[in-house]
Amino acid sequence: MRVYCYAALLLIATGAVADERRIEYQIPTGFTFEFQELSAMESDVTISGGGQQMPVQQVLQSNVKGTAKVLESTAGKPTLVELRFDGQSATQTTINGQAQPAPFSLAGQTLRVQVQNNEVASVMGSSGPLTLDPSVLGAVETWAVFHDDLLPNEPVEVGDAWRGTIMASGGTMQNDMTYTVRDFALSDGFTVANLDWQGTVSSDVPESRMTGEISGLAVL
Repeated sequence: MRVYCYAALLLIATGAVADERRIEYQIPTGFTFEFQELSAMESDVTISGGGQQMPVQQVLQSNVKGTAKVLESTAGKPTLVELRFDGQSATQTTINGQAQPAPFSLAGQTLRVQVQNNEVASVMGSSGPLTLDPSVLGAVETWAVFHDDLLPNEPVEVGDAWRGTIMASGGTMQNDMTYTVRDFALSDGFTVANLDWQGTVSSDVPESRMTGEISGLAVL
């Protein structure tokens, strides 16, 4: 299985453009940004039934977008984030060439996400606390959790690379990543780092064991 994920997200770093930079979060309360994640997950599986085996090609696609607002921030890192998912957010499963579109379960909803220790601590919907399916929780983590444990400890320059691991979807998915500095740029008066990232994703959950590859661009 191969996974491709392309995400657009602006995170703030301070200072002027230079050859070498320390990457850190400086995200204030009230900061609002738009997000969008386009992903495609391809898999080849074999289904057994009636004494026969049938090969199945499956593609899971998602287009999730919306806006996020930082409601509380401590030392430049968000601890309470409001996520508003666009009503047009959707997923699609294609099995052997036959597409089966479906709405994203959080489409049109507004959530308040409390974050502690680089994890989602709680999720509140319009009717109260929510318990989310791991696959949906992964989308919430993407835009509410700012992983400072993945940032390099030393200043970096263009071409520098480092490794990091993210436990996603409530700890059911492990992403082992390599980040490489593509360049630095100015955006709205702040310095941002454009990072290329790639790595592997795996799950040992009995009903969804999988391994794959993941890549994309992060703006940090």
